[in-house]
Amino acid sequence: MRIPVTQSDLDQGHLTKISRALQKLWPQSSLSLMQSQNTLSGLLGYRNLHDLQANTVASIPAPEGGKRPSRADLVHSVAWQAFRRHGMNIAVANEMTSKLHLDTLDIDAITSDADFERLSAQMGVQGKFLVMDEANQLLEPRWNPKTPQILDADIPGYEFAVLANRQVFQWSRLESLLGLLPQDCVARLREEPKYAALVDDSELELRFLMDELYPDSLQPLGQATKESWLRPDMTAPVWLFDASGQCLGRVIHHRSLAGIIPRIYGIDDASIFDAIGTMLCGEIVASEPVSAAQEGDAPVFMLSLGDGYDLAADIRRSQSLNSEKFDTPDPRFLDILEGVTWGQGNGGPILIGARFTEAGQDYVRARTWLNPSDAPIHLLPPEVVPAPIRQSADVGYTDSRDALPEAAYSLQKLTRERIKDLGLAAVGEFASAPGLDALLQRLLVVMEPAAFDRFCDAAINEYLPLRYEGDTEDNPDLISEREDELRNLTWLGEQTLLAAPGLAPYKPSSIGFVLMLAEGEYPGSRHRYAVSAPAPGKSKAVGHLHAYMLLVAAYLTLGLPVPEKTVDAHLVVYAAQLVLSGALTVESLPAACREMMAFLDKLSAQENDIENLKSWRYQEKKRADVRAAGRYLYVGKDIPSKKPEGLAGMFNRMRKWNSPPILATQSVADLQGKLPE
Repeated sequence: MRIPVTQSDLDQGHLTKISRALQKLWPQSSLSLMQSQNTLSGLLGYRNLHDLQANTVASIPAPEGGKRPSRADLVHSVAWQAFRRHGMNIAVANEMTSKLHLDTLDIDAITSDADFERLSAQMGVQGKFLVMDEANQLLEPRWNPKTPQILDADIPGYEFAVLANRQVFQWSRLESLLGLLPQDCVARLREEPKYAALVDDSELELRFLMDELYPDSLQPLGQATKESWLRPDMTAPVWLFDASGQCLGRVIHHRSLAGIIPRIYGIDDASIFDAIGTMLCGEIVASEPVSAAQEGDAPVFMLSLGDGYDLAADIRRSQSLNSEKFDTPDPRFLDILEGVTWGQGNGGPILIGARFTEAGQDYVRARTWLNPSDAPIHLLPPEVVPAPIRQSADVGYTDSRDALPEAAYSLQKLTRERIKDLGLAAVGEFASAPGLDALLQRLLVVMEPAAFDRFCDAAINEYLPLRYEGDTEDNPDLISEREDELRNLTWLGEQTLLAAPGLAPYKPSSIGFVLMLAEGEYPGSRHRYAVSAPAPGKSKAVGHLHAYMLLVAAYLTLGLPVPEKTVDAHLVVYAAQLVLSGALTVESLPAACREMMAFLDKLSAQENDIENLKSWRYQEKKRADVRAAGRYLYVGKDIPSKKPEGLAGMFNRMRKWNSPPILATQSVADLQGKLPE
């Protein structure tokens, strides 16, 4: 593509200014001004400066077919010439060309970018905004339509891949290079002897891709780990700090394993990236020798914000919400590493803690597992815990070299099964008529219905105010909303009474209110209308409601506010059973439920961590199979061969009729001459 140059460009010195910029930016050798002008002429599609001067035009002709080039098209065209004529890397050529200020040439006036700027300015003069809807572009998944052909060309079909020769391929780099090509790339290649014999365009594109673009998309492993932030899945560099906020250095942290490779790298020590590369190759990273705990060992903290690559930037990020800035991280974002301390070794700070091994790699365990003593005595009395589990827990599971100690996993399963069994046994008891009647009688003794209703009314008033803060009069909208909510609560209570007639002494609105709390909702909450009353005959749901009413009554008796956190259904029914058996008093019921829920939260978090660990191990097994095949040492996520479904596809499936979505587009040219008056 020859870029037209006008006589005005020459007379006003536009070309000379661009030539001087090219002198400074040219990466291959030093250019004189004359050499730079000749080189620039070649990049613009001419033989030399004399050829350019002989072919200047008086004005820029209208674009063929009415399609305006963009400024990016001009940059890609000039960069292509640098790529083909001078052997420059296509990415380097585009970066250089983007700094030449080609928009100072007269041809810029016919670009779509300049057209849009004129249109925006015209609307600005009229005091109106030009609204451009880019939601579809921004929200749809990024996917190159040439992906199937690229994958057929035997390009690695992964987000990144470490090749057997320790070169790194990145799909994003390849896509970036493809985006830098001029639109008429195939036509230009066909003029070159190397590709002239290839008749089929697809074959030509694939040959060019494999021979020229694919090699340019590769990086040395060390460069990729440092500059592109490549690292094994669930692994990241993190900064460690002492209690005063002083940085100790950087370590490699594994989130799924909750472990740290026991070696602290200095703040400016780039060898950590070599270690990350070693892990990507499936090899073992050297660790510091095991150190015994000493009396002076201090706690160590990990910065939970940042990326682990730029210490100053990560500290600034932690301080972003503070008006006064410091050179140390905000303490709110320093997480103490459980079970890990640090001491001073011969070569600097060292980590001290229990170790485990995963696939031959040594780690310091940076977490603690649940211990039998963590569980409330009502849930897990000592006699139900097998001796091997108790003995391993007593030493902090340090007798295990596995990332997941077998004793800790067994305790987790035992505890979860016991919670389920205790809850089901209590539910079964209250599903019987005698058990439910005993629970109801205890509820009536704890607090008389009239007092219970008054407390519920007061709580409902808190959820459904009649005026906004600062108002002196009731708001009509809030009044209407309150009336709707009260009708819903009353209806829920009336429906519940059909299944639980024993609750008749209580107002229906109070029953509906507690039913919402038991389901994790409240008046005015987003999903309140999803709460349904127990149907007649659903004795388990009725027993659950009675137990929750007993819990609410206990809170009110102690003068405590209604609990915001919903208590697990099994636990609240089990706690009610403990009250009836005399193991708990009504006064101790709220505290017991809070204690059991706090433990349940820890148990659920540990279960989630273990599921993540299992998922990571499954993916690692697949990567090991890929490594065993010999072509790759490590691979990232698969690249989909079909375009992932975006919002348009999702909305299309939600439609009641089966019709394809219609995407309405409007170009700048469509808007010309149609501006609103």
